[in-house]
Amino acid sequence: MKKLLILFLTLSMCFSAAQATVLVPNPWIDATPDDLLQLVGVRFGLPEDAQDVSYRLLIDESLCEMHFTWQDIAFTARLRPVMDWEDISGMYYTFTQTPVQVNRFEGNLLRAQDGENDVLLCLWYDLAPGLMYSLSAVAPALSDDMLLEAANAVLIMHQHETDE
Repeated sequence: MKKLLILFLTLSMCFSAAQATVLVPNPWIDATPDDLLQLVGVRFGLPEDAQDVSYRLLIDESLCEMHFTWQDIAFTARLRPVMDWEDISGMYYTFTQTPVQVNRFEGNLLRAQDGENDVLLCLWYDLAPGLMYSLSAVAPALSDDMLLEAANAVLIMHQHETDE
């Protein structure tokens, strides 16, 4: 009888645990460059020789994301239409900040440490169409110049920005 009671309790606990598990769907969806163009009206550029390129969308937030590897470092670029400057990176570190230029846009280069890794984040805002950009990487011995070179490659200047 004890064995039967133990078996019953064990099965009840397993059934209760299975019922308590709720699967939440991933809000990010895989995308193509054309999907980004349709959602926000622009595309990302890429550094020459970039590899392993993938795109995702968070449609409810109008947030576009591109992952790529360049010079053996993984980068994440984000783009979102906004009314004003905001941090869209999703990175939560205590950064030091330096003003920089990405093409002709003012931005900020943010640096932090995570163990042996440098954490670099570049944020810039294109006021004319209202687009916020971020580019980030986490790797050992990551240089500011490398992140800025990648940021300049990620930003594609649009027709209204090239007309003087």
